Amino acid sequence: KTVLKSYGAYFRERYIEGKSVRKYAEAHEMNRGSVDHLNRKFIAELAALKARDDADGVCRLREK
Repeated sequence: KTVLKSYGAYFRERYIEGKSVRKYAEAHEMNRGSVDHLNRKFIAELAALKARDDADGVCRLREK
C-alpha cells in the first residue's frame, strides 16, 4: 500500500536474509554500484515515509 512495496524483495533479501551487497548483485546480475544506488533510493523513500508519519502524527511503520 506504500511506495515501499516495490522494495519488498530487496528489503527481504538484503536485511532479513542478510545478503551482502556483493551477493545481492551477483544474484540479480547487477554491479555493486547499482545495488548501492538502489539502497540509497530505498533509504530515501523510508525517510520520506517517516517524515510524513511524523507530520501526520501517525505510525505506519512497525516498531520492534
